[in-house]
Amino acid sequence: MAIRLEFSDAAFTLGDDLVTEMLEATYATQADGHERGFNFCAQPTKEEGEGGFPATSDKEFHSGKSCRGEVCSVSITDCRDRGLHPHGTFHTHPMPDPSPSAGDLLVAL
Repeated sequence: MAIRLEFSDAAFTLGDDLVTEMLEATYATQADGHERGFNFCAQPTKEEGEGGFPATSDKEFHSGKSCRGEVCSVSITDCRDRGLHPHGTFHTHPMPDPSPSAGDLLVAL
């Protein structure tokens, strides 16, 4: 099931394939205890150039290359090699503590 996120000046769609990949990464992490992750990637617009996305945008995100990490870390590769722009990341945390790590919180700032 696709998820559409709408904000005041921007809208983003997480397509069915992306949601499925997020769930599969979560289940795989639960099974083996290793973090998994990928970039949220989108087709660049003419206005973007090398920068970020414009304030008024409607993006459909796709996943970058999926990465399997260690028990407490994962290195996520870029998606520019496919001609897409990265717009954030998704990654899992193994149980028993799936909450954000200190590093995650610092990146969010």
